[in-house]
Amino acid sequence: MVASAFPTQRAPAFTSTEQSAWAQLQQTLGAYGFSGADLVALTNWAKTELIAGKDSNQIALDLQNTPQFVKRFPAIVARRNAGLPPVSPAEYLSLESSYAQLETAAGLPRNFASYDALIANDVSPTEYADRLNQGYLAVAQADPEVVKAFQDYYGVTKGQLAAWFLDPKKTEPMLLQQAAAAQVGGASAGSGFGEVSSAEATRLAQMGVNFSQAQQGFQKLAGESQLYRGLPGQSEPQLTDDQLLNAQFGSDAATQLELQRRAGYETGTTAAGTQVAGTSTGATGLGTVQR
Repeated sequence: MVASAFPTQRAPAFTSTEQSAWAQLQQTLGAYGFSGADLVALTNWAKTELIAGKDSNQIALDLQNTPQFVKRFPAIVARRNAGLPPVSPAEYLSLESSYAQLETAAGLPRNFASYDALIANDVSPTEYADRLNQGYLAVAQADPEVVKAFQDYYGVTKGQLAAWFLDPKKTEPMLLQQAAAAQVGGASAGSGFGEVSSAEATRLAQMGVNFSQAQQGFQKLAGESQLYRGLPGQSEPQLTDDQLLNAQFGSDAATQLELQRRAGYETGTTAAGTQVAGTSTGATGLGTVQR
């Protein structure tokens, strides 16, 4: 019972049926979280409804038309206006509880995001969990290079990350792709390969390249820089970043073969198994790179 939360006013004489309905209404108003002036107003309103002869079911329906109810559950009206499936007050309370549990598990304060906005925009607890864990936390708690990549790509500072990922008007797939792209960009910058553009990082993210795969791939490319950037005195044309990324993470067979050919030259062995020193150029391999 939540009667202690109600104003200490003498209730009019009710029949036993009305008394039962009054007790049920008290429980309902308390469960919905009404307090202060709103609770006083609704208490008086509910008494008037009972005196008028309405049963508890009808009063519960009428309650949803009161300004206090609209103030407490604004997303119910917002969803109706947006043509979304309706949610009951009980479902509303359940969603709020689920959001709060997710925030607590993530080490965040309750109401980190507006629950009303999340419900109004049909953001399920599952989606909210993804936004928190695969989006916001995946960037905010990542290496500094990832945070910097996200800022460079999308103009979002670290202090703005939460609002960015938890904005219910932004679609979840786009946000998670941006997080993945920032991880790719951060892996590239930290590997020694150098920074990649937002478009290049996004393309790799769309291919399903995760942070660990990006780290390994870019570290390999960084260690092979002499194959595609050349050394003094070498006349081999430089390979573009696009070619290198496709060769490492995609299916650019031509560039893969070209890198293998150059690796063979560097190690002093041709694809045919002969020593580079024995070729017509008289060149010798460096013996430092293998692919």
